[in-house]
Amino acid sequence: MAVETIVAIISCIIQLIVLGILVAWAVRQTKEPWLFQILAGAFGCYFLGTLFWTLHFFIRNDWPRGFSVADLSYIGFYCFFITAAMGLKAMRTDGERPHAKRNRLAKLAAPAVVIAFHAAYVLLADGLINNILYCIPLSFLFYQTISGLIAGGAYRRYHAAVLTVFTLELIIFLVSSFGLNTLYYVFTYIQMAVWLFVVYAAKKGAIPSEGESA
Repeated sequence: MAVETIVAIISCIIQLIVLGILVAWAVRQTKEPWLFQILAGAFGCYFLGTLFWTLHFFIRNDWPRGFSVADLSYIGFYCFFITAAMGLKAMRTDGERPHAKRNRLAKLAAPAVVIAFHAAYVLLADGLINNILYCIPLSFLFYQTISGLIAGGAYRRYHAAVLTVFTLELIIFLVSSFGLNTLYYVFTYIQMAVWLFVVYAAKKGAIPSEGESA
């Protein structure tokens, strides 16, 4: 087995461990349980996608090619975060709503950046259909995340962490398209560390449930 393959498998296993920790951490939260159930679902989706990816190699001695069940899980990961963003949008206070309506250019620039990155992936590595399927939900997620960040409030750090995670996602895809394997793993491990901060930031922003102290 090639060294590169061993490194990839180790990376997948570490991802599975980190994702398992994140799911367990999220489901144990009692403040704003709906948000943490969504986060648990998001990281659970990513866990299943990575598990399929890893098992596929062990069974078929090759990584999945084209659109696969793993891609459905990864797109589901995006959709869970979109759901969280929409839920937090509905919770905005009267003081936050006017702020969210500002900087329309920045909010529109966010999905434009996502589209530009995916256009680059197509030019560098092909995969038009896959990139369209990823680009649409990710563009919407970037728009909603930037809007939440501009609105401010208790969840500002959460939105900043989510924006960082998915900006790293764009960079990971880009360096992968260039075949820069070392940078791919560097950014992958950085992203895993930021995943942990997503749950931490959500916990800090969560409102205590009734009868519970802050």
